[in-house]
Amino acid sequence: MPDDVFEAALREANRAGDVEGARMLMLGYYAGLRLSEIAAFHGKSITDLGLIIKGKGRVTRRIPVHPRLAPYLLGIDGYAFPSWRIPGRHV
Repeated sequence: MPDDVFEAALREANRAGDVEGARMLMLGYYAGLRLSEIAAFHGKSITDLGLIIKGKGRVTRRIPVHPRLAPYLLGIDGYAFPSWRIPGRHV
């Protein structure tokens, strides 16, 4: 995604108060997470060593936290994007 398109999308999400949308954008753009990794993102993935992500092929990788991403990770307790249909699951 071009930088200007990302910045416009992030501005719009923040303007609308869409915290989840902004967080999704940031995880994709600054951490390089895939859609399924973003949907399943859990607070326990955040460590002192960075983000620990179990991704494609069940490969676990460590991703450093970009300074611009860090504020969007605060306060995540459980799934960052919980299911609205199935309690205890992610979207």
